Amino acid sequence: MNSFNISDERLALCRKDRAESRECSFSKLENRIGNGAVNELRRLYNMYDESMYLWLAGLWDRECGGFYYSNSARDNDGFLPDLESTAQALRHTVSSGLFAEQGCWSTALCIDTKRKLISFIKSMQSSEDGFFYHPQWGKEITISRRGRDLSWATYILQRLGVTPLYDTPNGIKGELGSPLSAKNAALENIENVVSPEHLQTLDAFKEYLDSLELESKSYFVGNQLNAQRAQIQAAGTDFCRIFYNYMKEKQNRENGLFEDEVTYSSVNGFFKIGSVISGMGYQIPNAEAALKSVMQMSLTPTLTPESSNHVCSLYNCWVILDFLISDAEKYSGAQAADQIRKKVYDNAEELIRLSYIKMQSFKKADGGFSYKPNNSASKSQSAPVAIPGTAESDVNATCIMSTGMSGRMAQIFGATDLKIFGKKDGCLFAELIANSSKM
Repeated sequence: MNSFNISDERLALCRKDRAESRECSFSKLENRIGNGAVNELRRLYNMYDESMYLWLAGLWDRECGGFYYSNSARDNDGFLPDLESTAQALRHTVSSGLFAEQGCWSTALCIDTKRKLISFIKSMQSSEDGFFYHPQWGKEITISRRGRDLSWATYILQRLGVTPLYDTPNGIKGELGSPLSAKNAALENIENVVSPEHLQTLDAFKEYLDSLELESKSYFVGNQLNAQRAQIQAAGTDFCRIFYNYMKEKQNRENGLFEDEVTYSSVNGFFKIGSVISGMGYQIPNAEAALKSVMQMSLTPTLTPESSNHVCSLYNCWVILDFLISDAEKYSGAQAADQIRKKVYDNAEELIRLSYIKMQSFKKADGGFSYKPNNSASKSQSAPVAIPGTAESDVNATCIMSTGMSGRMAQIFGATDLKIFGKKDGCLFAELIANSSKM
């Protein structure tokens, strides 16, 4: 675990600072959700220690300027740092408490590290269409992979106060203006040239939605659509309206989901599609029915076989509970939000206890969590990111099972000051990143 040769004395100081910080927040929660629920929360947080950020620091490639997905990616030829792992690792530093005091990771990182990040990202942008492509994957990637990489790249650049080289398909202006394909097409008076084909006309978008297997593969479909949300919004309000009306029509009104059966997979699908609906500024339809379905799966004692046993089956339930509360408050008022919140609080102890039990399947000896119980996912949106079958942590799963799970719980329970790590942990991590080299 301690491959950086950090002294036991310094680690002990980090642990003490971390424990004191957590306990200050835990004590405030007892009157709100009860001693039993808080004790379950303490047990869950005990899973998170310095081994997690020491592992994460080991994935940083100082020369390249990004984070690897996992140890097997770092240690084997054919793999390179990727945008998603890099963005997720950076977000983790703030949400976990490592860089919480600075407010943003961009403030905490040294100038040299930020330069490396900028160079890493800008080198991937295509002058032909404005998307970002990894050298290890090329342009033959899935729509969801391309859309996610676009979102992650622009997320990092925006927080660094930097514009991309070229205009992007999600509406961000670049230093050099339109990509070459846009410039060439402009000569022929073709509009929306940077957008994918199915977002160039309303009819093409309708045909695209009809081609998706929503009723049987809502999670896969939702994931693909969620990765394109910014592009759909950039295409115009008419595209957003078509999307919302289409999903509202297809939704199962009895269970609030987009499939007939209530399973982890269909709940995951609701999460993805609901995220797009909410992100576009629409109210979640049939929210009460969806809440009942989510609570049903959250209180299921084990991960059932149909879930394919991945971390999102746990995390997505907590995210949905959170945004259903927010959605109710925004559109129906505080009383409606409090009714949902009370249902969660009344079941808080059991919800946390079962989450902790299920999470144990994904905890790994290297410090983080794996996407599946026995091993990391070797592909991300169909792109190779790790050696298949390796029993190891990966950045995506670790973020989901740490700051993802704990952060949503803290948000729902009104304990936004509750963080995984303390200030001393953050100082140590910043030093490791600033001074590290490829291992």
